[in-house]
Order: sequence, then structure tokens, then C-alpha cells
Amino acid sequence: MATITACAWLAAGDVRSRRALAYPVVVSKLVSSGTGLLLFVQWTHAFPLLTIALVDLPIAVILLRALGRARPAA
Repeated sequence: MATITACAWLAAGDVRSRRALAYPVVVSKLVSSGTGLLLFVQWTHAFPLLTIALVDLPIAVILLRALGRARPAA
């Protein structure tokens, strides 16, 4: 979590020139939402496991769409 926090903090300064730092954040959100869904379906139907996916998946989608629309730095 500290690594992802550091990547997000450093990328927030200038996302266009530091977009490589945003990709680990997106990957971590996708992995955590997938893990939350798998644990919810396979292990127990605990609502907190489902909320992991319900929170992290939209964050990953929003970040991916924003990165796709942002023009690369010149």
C-alpha cells in the first residue's frame, strides 16, 4: 500500500509526464477488486468483500479512461 500511495502521490504532480507511475495504481485496483470478487464468490458471501470490488473497480475504470483521454507529454 505504501508503494501504491507513493506512486499516486508522485503521479499527481503531473500525470501526463509521469503516466508510468499511474499504471501500478490501476493494476493494484484491478487486482484488489478481482480478489474481493473471488473471495466473495468462493469463500463467503461477506458484504465487506463485495465492497472492495464495488469501490476499487470504478476507481480503476475512471483512471483507465482518464489515462486514455490524456494526451502524452511532448
